[in-house]
Amino acid sequence: MDVIYKKLLWEFEMICYIFGKQFFSNLYQTYSQNMTFDKLHEGIAEGCNCLDHEGISENSEDCFVRVIYEEDLSANDWKSYHEFGKLPKNKPNCKGTCKWRGVSINKLIDNREAIKNKWLSLVNFFAPKGIKKSFICIFRLRKDAGKVWDTSSQQAHAHHDLLKSDSFCLESIEVLEIIPFAEF
Repeated sequence: MDVIYKKLLWEFEMICYIFGKQFFSNLYQTYSQNMTFDKLHEGIAEGCNCLDHEGISENSEDCFVRVIYEEDLSANDWKSYHEFGKLPKNKPNCKGTCKWRGVSINKLIDNREAIKNKWLSLVNFFAPKGIKKSFICIFRLRKDAGKVWDTSSQQAHAHHDLLKSDSFCLESIEVLEIIPFAEF
């Protein structure tokens, strides 16, 4: 069902682009405003809303990168630690819980070296297969993929968390390029 929904939204977007009709644009906006985050919030303590934190917005314009472990994308490449069933070492507060449920991405803003160095420094904890055998997926998010949370604290590696919407699927990602980590 998610694939059909995404395909219909994409077709509306193309019609709006080709014809530029206000009618189609308004219709698309009506459908795209139905983004929900029930899966993100399942099992979270009452009163904790992951979308209430500062620095969260939709972003389908900027380029982002994510380290992946195979050259072909899979659904597992976009799972959070929570979705993999990994538990945090300490019981986090609301903000920490939400970060744990987000998918780590980095905003690409003329900062390749900083991103690469950050990933190399985390190699032992995050990359069981070895970071140098990994790949970098350069992508944009399509509308309704979710919300992007700027968790960079103004650092050069520009870390963000993708808070996926309930309708998130592989088609939510516009892949621009997949390259070996060593070539990034």
